[in-house]
Amino acid sequence: MIQIQKPFEEETFREQNAVGLDFGTTHCAVSYHDGKETIILGQTVHKGLIPCVVDYKTLQVGQEVDPFSLTKIDSIKRWLAKDPYQEIYPTGKEAVFWASLVFGYLKDYVQKHLGQQIDQAVITVPAYFDDIQRTAVQTAAQQAGWRVLRLLAEPTAAALSYGLCEKVEGVYGVYDWGGGTFDFSVLNMIDGVFQVLGTGGDNFLGGDDIDHALARHLFTGDWDQLSFLEKQKWQNEGRNLKETFLEIQKPSLTVKKIEETVLPWIEKTLEICSETLKSIGQSFADLKGLILVGGSTKMPYVFQTLQKSLCCPIYQSHYPEHVVALGAGIQAYQLTHQLSYLLLDAVPLSLGVETWGGVVERIIPRNAPLPSKGSVTFTTAEHGQTKMKIRVVQGENEFAQQCRCLGEFELSGITPLPKGQVHIQIDFTLDVNGLLTVQAFQKGHEETVKYNLKVSSHKDLTAGEVQERVKAYQESDGQEVIARLQLQKIQQVQDMLDELQRFLRTTPEIFLCQERKEVEILCQNMKDFLDQQEGLSFQELDQSWQHFSDCVLPWVEKYLTALLSKSD
Repeated sequence: MIQIQKPFEEETFREQNAVGLDFGTTHCAVSYHDGKETIILGQTVHKGLIPCVVDYKTLQVGQEVDPFSLTKIDSIKRWLAKDPYQEIYPTGKEAVFWASLVFGYLKDYVQKHLGQQIDQAVITVPAYFDDIQRTAVQTAAQQAGWRVLRLLAEPTAAALSYGLCEKVEGVYGVYDWGGGTFDFSVLNMIDGVFQVLGTGGDNFLGGDDIDHALARHLFTGDWDQLSFLEKQKWQNEGRNLKETFLEIQKPSLTVKKIEETVLPWIEKTLEICSETLKSIGQSFADLKGLILVGGSTKMPYVFQTLQKSLCCPIYQSHYPEHVVALGAGIQAYQLTHQLSYLLLDAVPLSLGVETWGGVVERIIPRNAPLPSKGSVTFTTAEHGQTKMKIRVVQGENEFAQQCRCLGEFELSGITPLPKGQVHIQIDFTLDVNGLLTVQAFQKGHEETVKYNLKVSSHKDLTAGEVQERVKAYQESDGQEVIARLQLQKIQQVQDMLDELQRFLRTTPEIFLCQERKEVEILCQNMKDFLDQQEGLSFQELDQSWQHFSDCVLPWVEKYLTALLSKSD
């Protein structure tokens, strides 16, 4: 959610116990640092993995839910990624509500295993979760009574755990593939400083997708005719097959066929890794190692494929599902007891505002360190303008339509002056959780500005689509940049036309009758040209602008000379 408030308000954390919560798609995990080491709660009973599932009829959560229930909601984090504020059919409740029940269950789970009430937590989120999704996770946790100390990117938490426990240093990649999401981050770990250099990911690329693909291969009949329980059975078969990779007694699904089914998903993850490294000017060869995290990395074929494809060492924990939670627990203890290390996370996607023609003006660039601040100043586009609609977007494309809209608000109370004479400043502030604060005001008249905020909770683009847009932008060979320059040139010409027409209206005595006609013809010809702008090349537009400028320059000079004479 976009908030209008004072930036960089000081946070104070109570020096008492806190836990780390890994809020996963398939499972959750809770960690606790006891002053000597970080442990996973419940590890000896059920490997410390808590099903992220709710029964919407009985309101049972986690391990209480019957695995064969027809009224259960699983993969709740995926619902948050799609649209946290849309009702999940047929429950009649939003995804945030069901997520809050999971967080409430985790609170009771902590008390059961530690014998004490703890209400402070560091909660992990996918690195590619945007402002709306991060706020939804925070809201769900707060509704359950948690005090959220920090929202921590999952790959960053994994690197924190691995870096402190294994005492590694240098530039490492964290390959985090869970049940519902994939994240990749590049971190520089040295002398207790963990700096995120770049991040990428897809919120809809996870082990669930592979389970479903394998299940469809296992069942050769009409999938749509299966009951819910039957589909669940085949999904479980697909998951077991994915993790063990054992050849089954079906000639239609050999190990080779399984590999062919899984390989495209692995290749998608490698594309994201390559694009992220490229965005910071590095490659796999620059990494000291690749750290594997998340349940999906337990697939033997994942490790084998990465080992064959990459030229850097690959490290895998015995329990990859625990690494993220352990990092969150370490961070929770650091925030409440001041451990001697520094964590510097990064912005996953650029943030900016939409300007004339749908062009994006970037304010905070991708991979900027958290927290970050940025500002931009605009002028009014019309005479006497008293309002300005500000649309906040996130993404790497040059045009807002191809980015994600985070929300919009209206700045009112602007002093009505001729266009271009009022200056509006927009300030962006990203806190350490990656949550955005927006302020906008008229320079010199801050106290007169009124804010009207409209937050859009819908998704214009999924994270996967944003990733595709980033890739398309990188492969566009500069065409989007040229289109942006073309729009800016059109705006420049339009401004000149407006000024000339204002000259004609406000100072008719300066121009002779014939001169006035000549200027009007020039303006009309240019307007006709702009009306046919679709399909025009940048070169054609630039040449026409140059010709127009040369023609109108004498009239502009005459106007300015007349104004100077009047002032004397």
